Amino acid sequence: VMRGEPVLRAWMLLHFISLMPYSLTMMLGPSTVSPAAAQTMFRVAAAFIPMAAAAGAGFQFRLLGREKEMRWLVWAGVGVSAVWVVLATVTDATVKGVYWLPAGLWYANAGDWAWLTLLTTIAAATPGFIAMGIAAVRMKPSMERRQLRLALAANLITYSGLTDVALAYHAGM
Repeated sequence: VMRGEPVLRAWMLLHFISLMPYSLTMMLGPSTVSPAAAQTMFRVAAAFIPMAAAAGAGFQFRLLGREKEMRWLVWAGVGVSAVWVVLATVTDATVKGVYWLPAGLWYANAGDWAWLTLLTTIAAATPGFIAMGIAAVRMKPSMERRQLRLALAANLITYSGLTDVALAYHAGM
């Protein structure tokens, strides 16, 4: 594993920066009193989720040493995600209003194209997960395989947060 490798760090930084709007929105949700402010926060938060997935894939392929062969796929994901950043921030394509959860915080109502944002996120993330999963299983036992497995587990934990999308469709409410 390439510790401190600049390109690897750049992908990780982009991934974390892309997750930051959602983290801040969820943190501030219980204390936000204005539905309009909550809606704006959720629009920005939802806009960056596909970019986090594309950056995660870039990180995974760089970690595996496959960045050159998968460059087109990663940069296509970044490009499509950049379009979502603009589209989802300035329109109600992904978030169309908010509603108050009984738990005491605002949550987004899914916009007409929220399903496409989710599909984009899954499409950007899946190839990296498949490649990491295959490497984590097929590599001979080593410190590198152990680290890949830990990175894969961390990624799976991060993406398990996509279950929140069900709340946008009022599932279980």
